[in-house]
Amino acid sequence: MSAAGAARANVVYFDIWRALSSQAVLVGHALNIFLPAFFMTQRADGSFEASRPVLYVQNLGVVIFFALSGYLVTRAVSRRWDDPGYGLRLFIIDRASRIFVPFLPAVALIWAFDSALLGAGSWNAFTDLPLDAWTFLTNCLMLFNNPALSIASKLTGMPALYTVPIGSADPFWTVVLEWWIYVAFGLLALVIGRAARTAPWAYLLLLFALAPPFVMLASGSGLVLAWPVGMAFAMGEQHLRDARRRPLALIVLLSTAFALLRMARNGWQVYDPSVVLAVSVALIGGSFLAREPGRVQATLARALRFPSDFSYSLYLVHFPVLIYLEAWLPRTLGPLASLGIALVVANVVAALFWFLFERHYLAVRAWALRRFVSPATQAPALPASRSDKLRA
Repeated sequence: MSAAGAARANVVYFDIWRALSSQAVLVGHALNIFLPAFFMTQRADGSFEASRPVLYVQNLGVVIFFALSGYLVTRAVSRRWDDPGYGLRLFIIDRASRIFVPFLPAVALIWAFDSALLGAGSWNAFTDLPLDAWTFLTNCLMLFNNPALSIASKLTGMPALYTVPIGSADPFWTVVLEWWIYVAFGLLALVIGRAARTAPWAYLLLLFALAPPFVMLASGSGLVLAWPVGMAFAMGEQHLRDARRRPLALIVLLSTAFALLRMARNGWQVYDPSVVLAVSVALIGGSFLAREPGRVQATLARALRFPSDFSYSLYLVHFPVLIYLEAWLPRTLGPLASLGIALVVANVVAALFWFLFERHYLAVRAWALRRFVSPATQAPALPASRSDKLRA
């Protein structure tokens, strides 16, 4: 396959997985909210508990996001590695514009709508609604859910130092986790890995950035392992492009089989470290097997291109939308009708949110470059291709 054909195959492959994984997160959460009895048993106090092994497809979607992110972000940095003007500042501007442009409006809108529609306190058995100003600020600064602040809170006796996702934004815990992985990667690759001597601030910031993924890994969740798997594939991309397809296809097949067998034996726990590793290897390895799209694949790619574009917006807004609909839809509709309405409304709201906010991230990046980077070190907007635009 030509280089251009490989690039097209890569774009289609990641567009498809990005769209499908975001919809998997939406469907999984919608099922939990509108059909909880299917997954769990209700206690006497009205809360729910898991009653049998169930595959939570939303967890699988998050693993896919992290693996794609590790691969695409590392690939984008590797393409600029030999550019002496490319350093941590440019990297942070690239990542911050991609993440914060939709994230900050999401925080503000969720705070406003939660306050107006649901109020402070407990919504139901699933979600608490912290809406105070400090939680709002720490969410905007990506300082919530950080174990370092939890330790500082215990040492100083100031419990407010540690906060959680604001209001009904429960899934934001993965966004803050991914942000600090970005920061840690940028420090390791572009500061500590390059300089003969590194300033103490870099090591202190690195420790702070590594705290969330390391504590999560120590707790038994292997989600963060998806990122370094994607990173490893990006670092070996050229060798893998030149490798024979049959051994790679065998690895992908065996990894998929192992993930399925392991989940079947561990109660469908997707975040099991061995499952995360296997799923990530199969997912990213499969991208090197993708062929230039034919007519059917091209049609599918066109159909999923827009859902792929607003997948990050969908991830940010879907859970509050589901909660609002669960609280306000008439009970006479029944759970299945409510579920169907919720899936449609969440996608429509996400598409509108993308149009209003997320799609402007390149303009914000350009402004940040003019404001914070000298013209001599500026570069054409990354990423250079559509597949590199994936936030994952």
